Amino acid sequence: MERESITLAPEALRSMRKYADGPRLRRAALQLLAQESCPEDVKAVRELFLHIDREGSGTLCYDELKDAIRGDQTSGRWRAGATPDSGEGNVNLLGDASPLTPARTLRHAPSLAIEEVIRPMDSNGDEEIYFLDFVAATTQNRTGNFEVAAHAAFHRLDPERTGTIDTHSFKRVLGATFEGVDIEELFNEVVAPGAGKLDFEAFLFLLKGVDVLQPPPPIPLSPKRGSPACREGRNNDRRRVCFFPEELASAGC
Repeated sequence: MERESITLAPEALRSMRKYADGPRLRRAALQLLAQESCPEDVKAVRELFLHIDREGSGTLCYDELKDAIRGDQTSGRWRAGATPDSGEGNVNLLGDASPLTPARTLRHAPSLAIEEVIRPMDSNGDEEIYFLDFVAATTQNRTGNFEVAAHAAFHRLDPERTGTIDTHSFKRVLGATFEGVDIEELFNEVVAPGAGKLDFEAFLFLLKGVDVLQPPPPIPLSPKRGSPACREGRNNDRRRVCFFPEELASAGC
């Protein structure tokens, strides 16, 4: 019986692309998240990994993963949490790609471009992708207790429960370097100069790929009717005082 071929869906490809393009400290954090994920949460990812592993070696070579990225555009669908039917045919995780999506562009990219996406998953440089590397790169597609695993990863970095983590926290768990780069350098890529620490909320931002270096500024509040700021606004540009246009009338500006 012929083994089913695999077509990675757009969600998986976007996750891998984001993993490759993101800061290295994010990849380090996602590696820790993968280690703390419970087996049930990554069951569908494990099934996918085993189907891509045509040789049954327990790891993925570049060619196996490249074939799954390119895939078969006519294949069926296999949604997360479901088990693919046995027998001949093709399996597609989570859906098909539109002709105009970045995922479709990646499917038709040259081999060297696809390898640039795969290479960050090759954490030890032996041209083999291990299961935890695969989980780390596709974890945005995983349903389940994301914040539970995130808390476990954060507490592993912060065993004293201080509420913050820094370069020393990562060094205790990962060593002095990650992907051959000093941890301090990785930290400086995502943490504002002089800050030096991340709390759990910032750690979540890091895992989700949100910029933690420059958090969004707070939204200014509209002045109350009759307040000095509102009265002053009558003599100035009212849009500088009342943030929302619909509040102009209610604020009496």
